[in-house]
Amino acid sequence: MAEIIKDGRTGDTAKVDANNRLHTQSRTLDLAIAETLDGNAYNVFAMFMNMTTDTENAILYLKNTGDADIVIDTIIIDTGPSTGGVTTGVGGVVGKLHFHTNPSAGTLIDYEQNLVVVNKRIGNPVTLSALAYGQNQGATVAGQTLTGGVIVHVPHKADSRREYTQKFAIPKGQAFGISYKPPASNTGMDLHINIILLVDTTSGQ
Repeated sequence: MAEIIKDGRTGDTAKVDANNRLHTQSRTLDLAIAETLDGNAYNVFAMFMNMTTDTENAILYLKNTGDADIVIDTIIIDTGPSTGGVTTGVGGVVGKLHFHTNPSAGTLIDYEQNLVVVNKRIGNPVTLSALAYGQNQGATVAGQTLTGGVIVHVPHKADSRREYTQKFAIPKGQAFGISYKPPASNTGMDLHINIILLVDTTSGQ
């Protein structure tokens, strides 16, 4: 007796070819696109700020307060030219970008200045379950700190734009931070950060 696979809504039937192979069709989406369509992708902006020294300054703090894991998909850093910054042996006027995994204290956390967080699905009312602290638009940054956790050091030139695509997963209750040390002898440099986040809604189930 022949069996028929039929769509109960439309009445369409599945096709089987002469070699008894069932024909199917699939659609593959990049994870970032899929999460954006589902309303689970966000931009976090640390607006242009000015660094007037060559000391390290904390510029972003992010703590997951929800149940689902937060995945840092891309970190975009824009730096302007450095006033007074000196050339080093690693390829120009270079500062140091620091990624802090699970910082636990610091003046930036105490500062509690909320960053701009935007859901990438336009019109979606869902907000990110996280603390996102940083600097005001146009702020002069000096002396903000993050402490605790592990620090990953990355060279980053002045007057450049770079996208960091290594992923970080932030489980419930864990945190992530960014600080930047301008080039030696710096007396003025603008910096802007945009972070693309994805929320893994399956992780909290």
